Amino acid sequence: QVRIPGRLLMAEDEFFKAIGYRQELNALAYREANKAGLTGDAFNGRVADIITNPSPEMMESARKSAEYQTFTNSLGPTGRAIQNFANSHFLAKFLVPFIRTPVNLLKFAGERTVLGLASKNVRSTVMGSDTIARDTQISRMALGTAQATAVALAGMALQGLITGGGPSDPKQRAAL
Repeated sequence: QVRIPGRLLMAEDEFFKAIGYRQELNALAYREANKAGLTGDAFNGRVADIITNPSPEMMESARKSAEYQTFTNSLGPTGRAIQNFANSHFLAKFLVPFIRTPVNLLKFAGERTVLGLASKNVRSTVMGSDTIARDTQISRMALGTAQATAVALAGMALQGLITGGGPSDPKQRAAL
């Protein structure tokens, strides 16, 4: 009975991984058929064929995408070290029971601001030759930074630190 919540979380992860897997597989099939210059029934048939018989590379890409979307992708060396420490000490495991998902969430958030350029993976994606990955990463950083800026400005406005155009009275405006 103690394991029921954990099993429910694992089932939820698997459900959303399946959705993410199919989503990426469909996107890859669409891109492949589009790159071939197909249209109409030939396009639809090629997409269906790729989805039915994906290459091993497409399946691996779809698996990685699904793990990324559910924050269950493998940790890097630092994250693994933290996880190993927590797993080897009862008190640490009790205080910090989950490592992989929070670390992946922090990475996910970091990739969506200009601070993401501090990450070697983000820099290599931005500087790489894969135009789809590069454009996706740049748009993530632009939108994430814009969102963080908007939230900060809204907070400052709510605190009265930022105001509108100033007083409507010309004398008060001049004094300001």
